[in-house]
This record gives sequence, C-alpha cells and structure tokens, in this order.
Amino acid sequence: MKNFLLSIAVALTVSTITAQQLSPAQMINIAGKQRMLSQKIAKAYLMKALGYNNASVNKDLSISKIIFQRNIETLSSNSTSVFNSKVKSAVDVESNSWKSFARILELPQNKNNANRVLQGSNELLKSAQNVVATMENESVNIAKYASSKNLLSTINLSGKQRMLSQRACVYYLAAKLFNKKSNFDMLSAVFHDIDNALLTLLNNDLNSPDVEEAIGNALLTFEDLRSKRESFLNGNVSPELVFEATNTLTKNFDKVTHLYSELN
Repeated sequence: MKNFLLSIAVALTVSTITAQQLSPAQMINIAGKQRMLSQKIAKAYLMKALGYNNASVNKDLSISKIIFQRNIETLSSNSTSVFNSKVKSAVDVESNSWKSFARILELPQNKNNANRVLQGSNELLKSAQNVVATMENESVNIAKYASSKNLLSTINLSGKQRMLSQRACVYYLAAKLFNKKSNFDMLSAVFHDIDNALLTLLNNDLNSPDVEEAIGNALLTFEDLRSKRESFLNGNVSPELVFEATNTLTKNFDKVTHLYSELN
C-alpha cells in the first residue's frame, strides 16, 4: 500500500509540470531523464530475470514506468510552445517506441525475454537521445530564451551521465546473464565515459559552488566503483551492490543536471 501511494504521489508531481511554461533548458533536462529511465527500467527487469525479485527492484520498475509515461506527456504538450514541429515529431517517435517497449516489459522475466528487453531499451534510448539532440539543435534559434549553446550542451552532458550510470548496471547484469564479450566491452566503455565526463564537468566554467559540490558527491560515489574496477569490469561484484551504487550515482548526476538547468 505504501509503495502504491508513493507511485501515485510521484505521478501527480510529474503531471503538474504540464501546466507550466518550461524553458529549453528545463525541457532538455526532462528529455534527458527519458534516456536514463529507458536504462533504469531495463536494469530492474534484468535484475528480476537474475532472480532478484525484491521490493526495491519492483519499486524501481513501477515508478520508472510511471515517470517515463508522464514525461512523454509533458514533452508532448510543451514541445510546440517551446520548440517547433521537428521536436514534436521526435517526441512522437519516442512515444511510439515506448508503447512497443512497454509491451515487452509485460512478458515473463526470463533469459530469453531479458535479451528482448535489452534490445528494446536500446531502441528506446535511441529515440530519447534523438529528442534531446533535436531540442539542443533547435533551441538556439529561439530568441526569447537566454540559454547559451554552452549551457544546453553542458546540461546534455550532465544528463547523459544519469543514463550512463544506469547503463553501467544494465550491461553489468547483461554480462552476467549472457556472458558475451560485447556486453563486457560495453560495460568497460560506459565506465570510461563516466570517468572522463566527471573530469570535464568538474572543469566547466559554468560551475557554481553548489554545482561543484554536487559533482564532488558524484565523484565520491563513482570512486567506490573505481576502487573495485577490476572486479566490477569482470563481473565479480554483487549485483545488489551495483544496483544500489548506480542508483546513488544517478541521483548525484540528477542534482548536478538540475542545478545546471536552473542557471538560465
């Protein structure tokens, strides 16, 4: 009952966004969260496929699905007032991709279907990334907003780390489920991307003291994984530990991204 009420509260909170006029920076922040959610949903499904069918995993899956749907509605209802028809078309493609992915999520959690979820999450991620890229390209042409291209690019980069934090766990779990070299290679690539992005963000000229503190918290969280780097990249760390650590890292990057989006 408690989880159900929490889900409703989250849904109502997100749905109120549609009644507000959003800036390009805020829209890119929301669109970027969709990239993260595509991976967070897949992560929870793969955890269940591995046998971790606990309250924390089920809560992540349920709430992430609700927020993804609400964000689609927010993006759709605000896209034409902030951007143009190109962005609305990209959001429509993401919406259709989400409907297809949601159907796969209803299948029983097993190894076969886990592979379908992995592929489906990549397709959904691709469509979500296209929305962000289209917004970033189009927003610089909107004269009534003061968002600089550097700020929008920084929000994109910071927001991308939320997604990569979840993707690191997705491919950690995929490596354990399927034991394919390609999954281990992806895990390694994601790890290095996060490592490099942290240094880039830390040295960004836009950083306020609050932003620097939030980035510092992300560095501290990531350092725990870096200290276990060899075991992590070889699939020898507890899935529960990776699940929780990547959720914490996502929260850290969400704070960073929110602070950037409020710099308008």
